Amino acid sequence: VILELSASNGGSVDGEGIYDEGTSVTVNAIADTDYEFLNWREYDSNEIVSTDADYTFVLNEDRSLIAYFEEFVKSFLITKEENTNLPIIANYIGNEELDNLVIKTRYIGDSFIEDGISIDNSGVTNINGVTQMVINTQDLENRNLYKHITGGGPHIWISKQPSLENRLNPWTDNDELVLQMNAAVPFVELKDKDGNTGTSGFSADKAPVTQLSFGLYLYDEGSQKTFAYIIPVYESRGTFKESANNNDTWTSFVSTPLEDDSRYITKAQNSARLQSEPFPDEKFFKVSLTRENLLKGIKDTNIGLSEDLSNYQLTIVGVLFELPNYVENGHNTSMVEIIDFTVYLK
Repeated sequence: VILELSASNGGSVDGEGIYDEGTSVTVNAIADTDYEFLNWREYDSNEIVSTDADYTFVLNEDRSLIAYFEEFVKSFLITKEENTNLPIIANYIGNEELDNLVIKTRYIGDSFIEDGISIDNSGVTNINGVTQMVINTQDLENRNLYKHITGGGPHIWISKQPSLENRLNPWTDNDELVLQMNAAVPFVELKDKDGNTGTSGFSADKAPVTQLSFGLYLYDEGSQKTFAYIIPVYESRGTFKESANNNDTWTSFVSTPLEDDSRYITKAQNSARLQSEPFPDEKFFKVSLTRENLLKGIKDTNIGLSEDLSNYQLTIVGVLFELPNYVENGHNTSMVEIIDFTVYLK
């Protein structure tokens, strides 16, 4: 009789082969680093047959089994369940709703709280765990809200800000801070002041920009400086190259080198098309912020930050949807959807 084995991501299996009927067989599931064995299941029915990595049974007929593994997580900072019924804080100032996942908006008014959102109306909703966000600069201009803002533009945060006593130093005892989500960008329309769209004719001084990013604020206890660590997921800025530098925000700006296994990230070679193409279907995004990533970012800032990673406290973590620049008479309409934003240590 034939025994076929397979494995999910995160491990390998041993024991496959051809056996005499009635043979006692032991199959072995071997987890990769940072993964742990979950269970054995029948391949066709998905029925769980054992939770032992070394599973012994009598083989009387052909059989196909699959071993399931899951990533070993030390602790969650943000869980999927926290994405439901998020409070919305319009025109936030700073420390509202510490220690909870919330939605904060800036420079888009608060009419959306009563009037709702659409392609024509800027704002945010959170319904059954789905967060939908719209920024329409024509709408903002009509309400006298779209104007030059030093250090940023209209934006919406899905974020958690820990209180002082609950701040973590993620890289003291852990190797990675992992951020992941499912996201879609159903609609984007960029027009500069001359009516050009994002496919041609744009220049850095007159091109509207849309950006969806993972974002962190870190406090360096060594230098007593705070800086932003921004990891773009989707951005549309026409054909000119990004020129972000340390003066783009009131703190310092860092763009991460990405892990090879990051999926659907704009800076990754296999997904460069997402820099300019909206995608209505949800895609999975994951970034592992390792010690190596962080240290490179710290050195790149060149502002005297400490290279002792145990000094770094996580002060804000979230997803940021923003228009990083102001373009007079240039208009940008963008819609994004976020589901299952989670953050964990491993």
